[in-house]
Amino acid sequence: MRFSSVVSGVGLGIGLIVVGCDGGASSESGGNGGTAGDGGSGGTAGEGGTTTGNTGGTTSTGGTTSSGGAGGSTSTGGTGTTAGDCAPGEMEACYTGPDGTQDVGICKAGERACKANGTWGPCLGEVTPLTETCNTPGDDDCDGEVNESGDGCVCVPGAIGDCYGGPAGTQDVGVCKAGTAVCDPDGLGYGTCEGQVIPSPENCLAPTDEDCSGDALACTGDDLFHLRFGDGGAQAAAGVGAANGGAVVAGVFAGTVNFGGGAIASGGGNDGFVASYDYLGAHLWSKGFGDGAAQAVTGVAVAPNGDVVVVGDNAGTMSVGGVTLTSAGSTDVFVMRFGSDGGLLWAKSFGDNKVQNALGVAVGEDGRVGVIGSFQGNINFGGGALTTAGGNDIFVAVLDKDGEHLWSKKFGDNAAQVGKAMAFGPADEAVIAVDFAGTVDFGGGVMASAGSTDVGLAVLDANGGFVWAKQFGNNAAQLANSVAVDSVGSVALGLTFAGVVNFGGGNLTSAGGNDIGVAKLAAGGTLLWGKRFGANGADTARGVAFDPFGAVLLAGDFTGTVDFGGGNLVSAGGTDVVVAKYDGLGNHVWSKRAGDGGAQTAAGIGADATGAVVAGTFAGAVNFGGGNLTSAGNTDVFLVKLAQ
Repeated sequence: MRFSSVVSGVGLGIGLIVVGCDGGASSESGGNGGTAGDGGSGGTAGEGGTTTGNTGGTTSTGGTTSSGGAGGSTSTGGTGTTAGDCAPGEMEACYTGPDGTQDVGICKAGERACKANGTWGPCLGEVTPLTETCNTPGDDDCDGEVNESGDGCVCVPGAIGDCYGGPAGTQDVGVCKAGTAVCDPDGLGYGTCEGQVIPSPENCLAPTDEDCSGDALACTGDDLFHLRFGDGGAQAAAGVGAANGGAVVAGVFAGTVNFGGGAIASGGGNDGFVASYDYLGAHLWSKGFGDGAAQAVTGVAVAPNGDVVVVGDNAGTMSVGGVTLTSAGSTDVFVMRFGSDGGLLWAKSFGDNKVQNALGVAVGEDGRVGVIGSFQGNINFGGGALTTAGGNDIFVAVLDKDGEHLWSKKFGDNAAQVGKAMAFGPADEAVIAVDFAGTVDFGGGVMASAGSTDVGLAVLDANGGFVWAKQFGNNAAQLANSVAVDSVGSVALGLTFAGVVNFGGGNLTSAGGNDIGVAKLAAGGTLLWGKRFGANGADTARGVAFDPFGAVLLAGDFTGTVDFGGGNLVSAGGTDVVVAKYDGLGNHVWSKRAGDGGAQTAAGIGADATGAVVAGTFAGAVNFGGGNLTSAGNTDVFLVKLAQ
């Protein structure tokens, strides 16, 4: 029996070996020795599988060699061999991403190993393109650009776009316009907006629309809000300060007063008060302090950070914010600092058993606090006792933001000298205004009064050193009332005078009684302009302030008929309040009066970019254009904000 086997390869690649049976008798011719099995027609070499032909019979010629399948090896002598893809254990780099992306951005090749059967395993460790996103820092899609699009992207890195940071509806209105900004490298946003113009406080002296409201407003002094405080007792304002578009007012009260936060009752006699309001006139906070003795707030100032500092006199005991201050006898000076929320930061008392009075306060850019006034006996602000030369002398003290002593000085002789007002300049220089009889020496030499009282104006550096000083007056009485300093060190002075004053531009002569004098001086003391206002009655400057554009605002009171530059204003009887504005060159901008037949007086004025705030004391009624305020009896306090 003979078998001859034919195996047709079908690419199974299992290395099958088939051996043919021995041939039979020679008469069978050995069947041509059998046919060598095909190496798998059309298949691969089958992973190196080999097919061996049958052994031929006695007459065979060794068999016919078959052709290996496609891709196989031709067997010889009846044997066929098919080669594999790789040698087992062999390693090579691999990358299956699109052409041109390997080694771009995050994309990189991996590595694959040859398996035991001669085929390549999977490509391990390769990174192929992903969807671009700005949530990662790299080039996710491997196209050579980073964060050009995708989730989280705001802009294309390096792209230039328009930008505008002003309120909606103001772009391309008035002076306002867009700028440009460059997209950041991470595509997550734009850099600084360059070249934009956004709304700024309206300067009514300029013809342009700076606040981009659609109107280039004229300077009018319009009433923005007005408030009244008081009951049937006596209440009086002592000062006012502009605060973040709002106002802080301070003074003295008897009886029971509601400043907006609930009724506050005096401890008996006169107590001090301070109250804060926002830009619409809404109450923020208020305080009253005192006992059955006499207490009064005599000055208030607002720090750049919104803190509020008040000064005054205390003849008894006051408790504020958990701190109790008790006079050493007669009246002592007190200084209190409140945060913008009304919380007490610190409170201090200075004096001995003689009379000490604080009359002015200022706060510098670094938060330092200046106090000015008059004293008898001794007073020690922390730098050693200051002792009067006789009568009343001037004291000036500067404390740091925490109430610690920086420097203090006294000026005067055995006549009467009084420190009235104080302001800080841009280099923390102290600008002081005083009344003096006799002589004073601020460090530049003795100045002697021409008779009665003269006004002294002096500048002391940040350490109390002398810079310059000037004297104004003749043998009649001249009184300093207010001083202000602008951002470049210019000084505004408000005073009341009889007789003659000369600010440096020639004599100004009172029309009779007391007149108002206003002067603006350069940082070195050179006169820029000076003015006189008054008739033959009593006219008094109560406060001066600078607005952010260098204009000077004046608050005072007058009787009779007075022209403050815009035409005659006529008092309704008694004294009326006047508020006026002058540009940086001294030109009249606007002026207005308020009052009726009773007595109305201003206490001070403050200004910021949003307007001017004025406080005062009145009987009867006052109306600044927004409606009547009517006293509840005796005298009440008014607070008004006027557009500039």
